[in-house]
Amino acid sequence: MRWITTLGIALLACSMTPSTSARASDGQLFVAQSFDDRMLNANPANLSVSTLLNWPVLDDATGITTDPANGVIYWAQTFGDRIYRANRDGSNPTLLLEWPELDDPTDITFDTVGRKLYWTQLFDNNIQSADPDGSNVTIITTWPEVDVPTTLAVDGVGQKIYWAQRFDDRVRCVNMNGTNPQTLLAWPEVDDVNGMALDVPGGKMYFAQSFDSRIIRANLDGTGVEVLLAAPIVNQPVDITLDTVGGKLYWTQLLGDRIYRANLDGSNVELLWEWPVVDDVTTFVFEPSADIPAASTWGLVTIALLLLVAGALLIRTRQASTSDVA
Repeated sequence: MRWITTLGIALLACSMTPSTSARASDGQLFVAQSFDDRMLNANPANLSVSTLLNWPVLDDATGITTDPANGVIYWAQTFGDRIYRANRDGSNPTLLLEWPELDDPTDITFDTVGRKLYWTQLFDNNIQSADPDGSNVTIITTWPEVDVPTTLAVDGVGQKIYWAQRFDDRVRCVNMNGTNPQTLLAWPEVDDVNGMALDVPGGKMYFAQSFDSRIIRANLDGTGVEVLLAAPIVNQPVDITLDTVGGKLYWTQLLGDRIYRANLDGSNVELLWEWPVVDDVTTFVFEPSADIPAASTWGLVTIALLLLVAGALLIRTRQASTSDVA
């Protein structure tokens, strides 16, 4: 059985070989800006920026999200009251929903666990969902539970939808089936929230609020509120997105037309882009790299170690048997 040990050693050696593919924290930002109605692809690693889509396909985008598994991006826009889908490179833009099924959408997100789109809309104050192709539109919850919603995020594992609303400055959540609506945070702890993002593994939610120019973090149940960043570092933020694997948060702000990055605890602030590279960004989202070898690498390490142990035990058993016979 020495071949088992040899195979285990070979697999272990291969698994420890430095990879030339992307690291787990590598990824890209998809950025929508209203000045010239463009969607950009921005790479935080090398600071490159390229244009994916232009007007008239993109017009006053209010929310953007991605389905990494299928390599597509979705966005909602107020002009025409529409939701579109396109390939990650901007090709094949497809209209999925429009008025009257959709009316004044303010944000959109994709649940990678349940494979559903969710969005907030202002006209009739509700949160809706649909399948990835735009079919099966369902109202999850509506007024008076929802009142002037501005942004939302979903926890597919915990089966929760979180949203912020401007009417009474509250952050709320509801089960994905529409039951058990709760208020988690209210004024003065939150004020004029424009963007929110979840770190589900870390048990945290993050907010960008423009009234007092702050980036705030809290536990998913609304406790443990922390102010991570404030003016003058932050000035009129309009959206926030997270790279939970890389431990980074990103925000965009109107003053100076800038995109910043910091650690999840608010330290190590970096200015990545500013005008004229970006101009009047309304919404953006971070997508981890599709080429993430970390999980498969550790899987290979585990297999190799198991083979090593199994081989050693088999050899020891054979030696013991040989000794008994002798």
